[in-house]
Amino acid sequence: MKNLFVVVGGLGKNIIWTSLIEQLNVKCGGNISVMTPWPFVFYNNKNIDHIEPLRDFPFNEQLTIYDDIIYHEPYFSDFLKYKDKHVLESWAQAYGIENVINKPYLNHNLDIGQAHKYLSSELLNDYCIVQFSGAPNYYDANFGDNKNNIGKRDYRPDLAEKLVHKIKNNLKLDVICLRRDDQYKPSAAITYTSKDEEGVLDIIPLIAGAKFIICIDSALMHLAATTNNNKVIVLWNETQQNHKRIGYDFQINLSCSNDMCNDISPDIIFDTMENV
Repeated sequence: MKNLFVVVGGLGKNIIWTSLIEQLNVKCGGNISVMTPWPFVFYNNKNIDHIEPLRDFPFNEQLTIYDDIIYHEPYFSDFLKYKDKHVLESWAQAYGIENVINKPYLNHNLDIGQAHKYLSSELLNDYCIVQFSGAPNYYDANFGDNKNNIGKRDYRPDLAEKLVHKIKNNLKLDVICLRRDDQYKPSAAITYTSKDEEGVLDIIPLIAGAKFIICIDSALMHLAATTNNNKVIVLWNETQQNHKRIGYDFQINLSCSNDMCNDISPDIIFDTMENV
């Protein structure tokens, strides 16, 4: 049987989905194929047969080679009812497999030298990596009241400034900020920005060597989960999401509940860093 699994959504969602692949292969009796808007997530994965690009939805004769095309969207299911049901559990139930270990996998031979070309300035010291802004959700980007402002899961800029200042002055570390050109930049941070989407994976060797990671619910959280760096602090705004649903228990999860944006105290974050 040739089975094609369709995975939509953002980069992080596709990364966490990789935790399911081995069990899906067992159920299907061989390698599966995927259709995705983020094909590079699945490059060089020995458990993947073919990678199909996710285009618009006209008739695609190429897809007739598959015996079954399988699509489950947790956000169009009863997953929405539960505050502590993990997205992987929703997928596993829909696919008819046992719950899986929540550990995503990317197989990329990445050179740290490649990562340095995306930095806005040279690293002079040991470093940490932060991400304070994420891609806007569809509603906020198109209809929401704050579509031209900071997102509700994003970390408040004035607090980010205080946190970065404290890291640089107390710990003497450089601070790398993963961000897009149109997103907030802490004044004392070094920017990591890739013009091409695939280049975001080149940050993985930098993640592996970072003293610690601080991020919101974002791509950096999922990228860090594919490494052995266990000093990852994730900042959640529970009016939007929580780690029991799309996060990782092996990361350090701090939470607030705010209808405007993420406003966890920089002092709490800094104290957590020192105790990691």
